[in-house]
Amino acid sequence: MSSPKRLAGLVAGIIVTLGIGSVAGAGIASADPVDDYIYDLNNAGIGGPRNTLLDLGKGTCGKPRTAAIANVRHNTSLDEGDAAFLYDSALRFLCTG
Repeated sequence: MSSPKRLAGLVAGIIVTLGIGSVAGAGIASADPVDDYIYDLNNAGIGGPRNTLLDLGKGTCGKPRTAAIANVRHNTSLDEGDAAFLYDSALRFLCTG
């Protein structure tokens, strides 16, 4: 293999390795689960005071899905779909520990 081809192969290998390392590092440097939960809700159009959303989400942890969704609906003006989304998001981000 000629020297320019070898150098090109080496550079390409380094670029691929750095790219894979960057992607892997991005997964490791995940945001705070609380911030992910709030972002998830806001991205779905569910807003409100941060503390209220956190209290609602944490209040669903460990409760049966149907009862937790009914409780969220009773304490908010959220419809069934949004209350279910809040429950699912809380389960994913807040109730894992």
